Amino acid sequence: MKREIVLALGLVTLVGCDSRNTARTVFGRADVHIMEASCAGKIALAQGGAAVRDACFSGDTNIVLCTNESKPNPVRCKATSEVLTIEGTGEDVIDYARIR
Repeated sequence: MKREIVLALGLVTLVGCDSRNTARTVFGRADVHIMEASCAGKIALAQGGAAVRDACFSGDTNIVLCTNESKPNPVRCKATSEVLTIEGTGEDVIDYARIR
């Protein structure tokens, strides 16, 4: 047990971050980028569809992640200018986030 603690403390001393968001690990340098989702939320579908209107959706080059939190049913999300269109099943609740 003592050996594992010493090993863990040794590894912790080998890992560090500087002010430029660069982590140094035993495997080498890693750049760390923390990005906020520009807009995110959840919405319940009505008869298998929903639309989220927000200026953060700037067009079809947006990267949008959608997850069905109700059931393992498929969901489709498409961002266009100021609208996120969501298609799924029934009244499922969908989590969404615009990444870029």
